[in-house]
Amino acid sequence: SRDLQDDPDADAASRAAVRVALAARRAYGLEGADAVHAVRVRRVALHGFATLESEGVFAMALSPDDTLEQLIELVDAGLRGRLERESGGA
Repeated sequence: SRDLQDDPDADAASRAAVRVALAARRAYGLEGADAVHAVRVRRVALHGFATLESEGVFAMALSPDDTLEQLIELVDAGLRGRLERESGGA
């Protein structure tokens, strides 16, 4: 949100998120537009999950933590699969 620009805690969290995103990009060997798309995909997935969880949408007896773990595993598998395909490994 734009009104968080002057919030030092929000700024610190944003900078930490960028560091994590850059580390993830390096881990997958992504550069340029591919790196930006990968960061966006991860952000959209996690933001969507966080938004739904904060709104109390996960009302079933299943653990939202387990759902989050599966989401992370799926994004990771997708990025790894793409890297393997592009490097000729699959």
